[in-house]
Amino acid sequence: MLAVIAVHCNLMPSGWAGVWLFFVISGFIVTRSLISSHPYPSAINLLKNFSRQHWVRIFPVYFAYVLIGGLGLLILGYQINPIAFFSLIGFFNNLALIFGVGDLNPWPSSHLWRISIEMQFYLIYGCLFFLLPLRWTIRILALFVLLAPLGRMGLSLELADLGVTTKQAAYAINLAPLVHFDSFSLGALLAFYGSKHSIRKIALPLSLLGLLAVALCGLVYAGIHAHAQGYVDPSSIQNVFSGVLAGQLKEVFLYSALAVFFTGLTGLATSRSALTHWLLGNRHLQWLGNVSYGAYIYHALCIKIAVVVIMGVSAEFSNATLTDKLLVFALTVLLNLAVAGLSFRYLETPINRYYHHKIYQY
Repeated sequence: MLAVIAVHCNLMPSGWAGVWLFFVISGFIVTRSLISSHPYPSAINLLKNFSRQHWVRIFPVYFAYVLIGGLGLLILGYQINPIAFFSLIGFFNNLALIFGVGDLNPWPSSHLWRISIEMQFYLIYGCLFFLLPLRWTIRILALFVLLAPLGRMGLSLELADLGVTTKQAAYAINLAPLVHFDSFSLGALLAFYGSKHSIRKIALPLSLLGLLAVALCGLVYAGIHAHAQGYVDPSSIQNVFSGVLAGQLKEVFLYSALAVFFTGLTGLATSRSALTHWLLGNRHLQWLGNVSYGAYIYHALCIKIAVVVIMGVSAEFSNATLTDKLLVFALTVLLNLAVAGLSFRYLETPINRYYHHKIYQY
């Protein structure tokens, strides 16, 4: 979450990777909640568990943010793009953004594409889990891990044939449905593995494999950039991980390498490895983790407020100095944690407790 704020404050070009860490963690936690009532849960109990652990966690904050934004725009006399609004409500905002009609301007909402991709995955995954034998669900998840990079490659080549610019193609692939299911699937497969075996055994090797893959991608593409420029400088490496992945099929390989690395990190975290527990065992950081979903939802609005406070109403953030960017980042984090903390305490937690009580009452 902090990495995503940093990239949107123009401070950390590779901060976008934080979203893919969200994807892996989401797949792991949702799957672990689904299989927690095994060995022989009924379909209705699975559905209840799935709803309580995921939908009830995701929907209240998300819909509150979208509906408050839409209502506020109407009250202030703005024209709302109906496609943008309904794409947010219907979880196809990533597709609307690809075609340039997904923004609920001036209410910041373009960061919510991540929720649309998440819901698209769980619509398919939920059907698989509830309708198919478990062994087939696991096999299909493994197939997603293999097919998603091929989907990114096919989409990249097709867009190039259509004459789409490299940056436009990279943006479209970044937002496209289906082609990032490998990250969710790896998290889910880790949870399935952990239900039968010790995750501790594979967490470190998986982390090292992913780190090696990321480093290899960095070296290869830095070499490609340096060869194209005719010389070597820091930008050769920086441009490999900056912004959306563009050119030379980086979007095929680097997303996959990061997904493996983040799966290993998730394994280290959940197995309480000494490599991570010294940090993740801190109760203050655990609180930060609890509120991080709400912080992600609210962060774009907090950035907008921080820019006005630090630079003025008419200022262009694209022209900000490093000092301004750092001040905006610091104020955004403070505002964001305050809002997300209040949201977690007075909105998310009461709703989750109420739904939890209703399930057991039923």
